[in-house]
Amino acid sequence: MKAAPAPSLSIVIPAFNEEQRLPRLIDELETSAEATAAQSGLSFLEGVIVDDGSTDSTADLLREAAAAHPFVRLVSGNGNRGKGAAIAAGVRVARGDYALLTDIDLSTPLSDLSRLARAVREGAEIAIGSRVVGGSVVKDAPAHRKRLGQGFNLIVRTLTGLGFGDTQCGFKLVATAAARELLAVQICRGWAYDVELLMRARLAGLEVVEVPVTYVHDSRSQMKTVSASVPMLLDVIELSLRLRTRGRLDRSADEPDRDSGRDTDAGRDQPRVDPHRQGEQLVEGARGERQLGALARAERLSELAGDGDRRQQHGVEVGVEDRLPATSPRDGA
Repeated sequence: MKAAPAPSLSIVIPAFNEEQRLPRLIDELETSAEATAAQSGLSFLEGVIVDDGSTDSTADLLREAAAAHPFVRLVSGNGNRGKGAAIAAGVRVARGDYALLTDIDLSTPLSDLSRLARAVREGAEIAIGSRVVGGSVVKDAPAHRKRLGQGFNLIVRTLTGLGFGDTQCGFKLVATAAARELLAVQICRGWAYDVELLMRARLAGLEVVEVPVTYVHDSRSQMKTVSASVPMLLDVIELSLRLRTRGRLDRSADEPDRDSGRDTDAGRDQPRVDPHRQGEQLVEGARGERQLGALARAERLSELAGDGDRRQQHGVEVGVEDRLPATSPRDGA
């Protein structure tokens, strides 16, 4: 019996004024992404890099990289909208079965993908990297950054009820169909988008597993903890009021302004995802399909949201050895 093909992987990366760190990223994607994905039971398809309104030479470098490397897919955003908005724009056009959400500095190395993939093979819908659970390794992180991170996590746990030790590690693996639904509407477009993603996952009944990873701090990070702390705190407060206390999936505060970004590789704007979701149906439907596997649950999210025109019928197969749950070939992939 012929083995099923490995599920495909899109690596989604936001970029804002990253002319210094971008060359290393492209080199890593070219030299190691394919082998790393294969070791994790996946097939590397593309690196979706979202230019979030850069004002330096990032856009030019990305255009050059996309012309030179078929695996680079450039998405141009509409101005600087924030990390969360950039991630959502990238996921919206990703073609892989799974999406690895990561940062341009690769502070968590791509080789740690195998840890997240193992968690998904064992039944999780979303696997998130963690810098605090047993087995994690953190290098070169300033003490003040660690303290601020611990304080922020305490606030997140208190206000949202999420039980994770690290919501902000920029290394997450999720079935692309599920990610697309969870990010279809977005309250938080900035640094705290991770909190909203995980809250919506919980409301949808999806299993999220925290996985230890290696983290090497990059002093050139665009994330400035002191200046970002107040906006992040305000975002978490808003999320707790709109998602936790009401117990349902609220729509974005600025739905009409939501921009999927322009897929430069495709040369045209991608279709927007219909934001009008039936939150309560989505939650019950996802729970009712838990026995079907991660990707089947992801498809159920889309189906029960009522967007019949975008439904795709995937045949779900049991993962073979080290492979993640597979789907049948996708149209246009």
